[in-house]
Amino acid sequence: ASVSEFRAQQKTAGFLVLSISSHVINVYPNPSNGNFEFRLNGGRRITGDIVVTDMTGRKVFAEPVNTVGLYSLQINLSQFGKGLYQIQLRTAEGFAAKNISVE
Repeated sequence: ASVSEFRAQQKTAGFLVLSISSHVINVYPNPSNGNFEFRLNGGRRITGDIVVTDMTGRKVFAEPVNTVGLYSLQINLSQFGKGLYQIQLRTAEGFAAKNISVE
């Protein structure tokens, strides 16, 4: 699933604007057994956090990111059980979020 399925938002003077382009992020497989690969191709420095929350908003995973170019991260959510989760890339410029499913 690419970032074209993500919502990217940035606050500028109280307005929300689109921020992260459609070819930057991939998360797969989705759905999965709990093991996901998060890939980021920023083309510029990206500093922020990768955060996964369950549908109640509880943070179940967080990892800082500070990279230029390609970045890959294995995320294992199998210990948290089946269900829907949201993975987010949070930066000072904005954020992108996507629902992922553990089956």
